[in-house]
Amino acid sequence: MAKIAGNFFSLLCVLAVVLGMGALAHADKTTNTWTGVIETRGNYYWERSTRVVAPSLRAELSAPNGLRLSADYLIDTITSASVGSGLVSDVRFTEVRHDLALGVGYEFDLGSTQLLMNARARTSDEPDYNSYSGSLTGALSFNDRSSIFTLNASYLHDEVGKILRGAARVGSDGRNLSDRGQVGVLNVLALSAEFTQILTPTLFVDVGYDLGLLNGFQANPYRTVSVGGVMRPENHPDARTRHSLYGRLAWYFRPTHTALHLMYRAYVDSWDIAALTPEVRLYQEIAQNATLRLRYRHYAQTRAYFQHPPTQYLTQEEFVTVDPKMTEFHSDLIGGQLLLRLDFLEDSAFHFAREASIDFSFDYIWNTNRYGNGVIAQVGVRLPF
Repeated sequence: MAKIAGNFFSLLCVLAVVLGMGALAHADKTTNTWTGVIETRGNYYWERSTRVVAPSLRAELSAPNGLRLSADYLIDTITSASVGSGLVSDVRFTEVRHDLALGVGYEFDLGSTQLLMNARARTSDEPDYNSYSGSLTGALSFNDRSSIFTLNASYLHDEVGKILRGAARVGSDGRNLSDRGQVGVLNVLALSAEFTQILTPTLFVDVGYDLGLLNGFQANPYRTVSVGGVMRPENHPDARTRHSLYGRLAWYFRPTHTALHLMYRAYVDSWDIAALTPEVRLYQEIAQNATLRLRYRHYAQTRAYFQHPPTQYLTQEEFVTVDPKMTEFHSDLIGGQLLLRLDFLEDSAFHFAREASIDFSFDYIWNTNRYGNGVIAQVGVRLPF
């Protein structure tokens, strides 16, 4: 299966190169004027047992003939003290994950309509987890681009390993007994459809549906469950089907320079987990070069059908879990973002950055499951050229 995933990833890369070379050749015959954007972002997450620092870099290029190229790189530095992450002693450890994605797209002008096709390949690597994915997206614009219908198909292949951290685990022959090797694989096919409609110059709506078909290892290889006084590895069903329906309504009020976004998502899967997520966002221009965004989100879900308190598991039960995400819980998030546009640099020595922007955001999460409350913070710089 790993070979199949590698071949799939390679095929997408070849497809991206072929499409890119063909479009580049066409671009050279028309004009050499390209536009693009570079964005760098610092991401921070904290909850009681885990801290994540994740800087990222994104670059996009667009040609007048319709070619679009993109590249994304992210590095996660995860510090944890959770036994569910492989610790064998009460110490903190730090793990690094590298994530790279490449994309190529081309917009075909069909007269009264436009069709944007995009291919994307991604790989993620960490000491005990490797992931490969690819996606194909088609977006059809019509009614003078006021209507957009989008279809997406993606495939993901994960290879799950297990490394025990903390105390030294070296065998008598010198082998590293901490590295237990691969313990499972997970394959995911995801399909989605979305429709966006501009209703008026100040009002638009979009709705969408996501389908996820998961098959393979979906438990945590480090977590164990006490069943009848005996510790057993956590075990989840191999198959899972996910459905998600969502919508958004955005309304701009010209007199006060205010925008209101109302969002709602409903989710259900074959493990009997159902969830509802309403969210409201308010964007307010507070100065010529500054916009404030406030948001509130509520999330509530039911438990998986095989989730019970550890003391209630019977010895003959096949599926056991102590995953907080499998329990019934709810969370509330409140936060804000400040966006500063740098157009005041127009006549300065930094004229090249006159279209750039800087944003700062901070969110706090109240969570009723074992993860507890958490903090999310971001700072980003976006530079068009």
